[in-house]
Amino acid sequence: MWTQLLTSTVIAAAIGAASALAVMYFTPRLQHRFSRRRRQDELRLETANEFNRVITQYVVSHYLGPSGPQLGSEWFTAINLLVGRVHVLFSETAYQAVIELDRMIGPRAPRGNASANEVSDARDAALRLLYSEVLPLAE
Repeated sequence: MWTQLLTSTVIAAAIGAASALAVMYFTPRLQHRFSRRRRQDELRLETANEFNRVITQYVVSHYLGPSGPQLGSEWFTAINLLVGRVHVLFSETAYQAVIELDRMIGPRAPRGNASANEVSDARDAALRLLYSEVLPLAE
């Protein structure tokens, strides 16, 4: 009788010790993985928001014409930095959508005569892709 009690006590202690070791081993690794994923999503969301802001600046400037705000070298620097961030942080499909838009408005744009509406439509399509990779969007 006492051997059965001793056996169940030893097994319970072994299970408790194994559980404690598993928690000590896996908790920091899982927290690190989840925090990296959260930080990556924050960077991606920040990039999508900044992309929206920069392209909207172009649309407003293009729509208002010469009387509107003029885009300078800071704007071209910002758009080039964003294209690079999209290339690194997002899928190839999202990157190609951004490149298509960049071809419409960039400094070497073969389609530099795109209307504000065309740029706005291309921006919306690119943003839909960018945001869908970070947030679940309803169709």
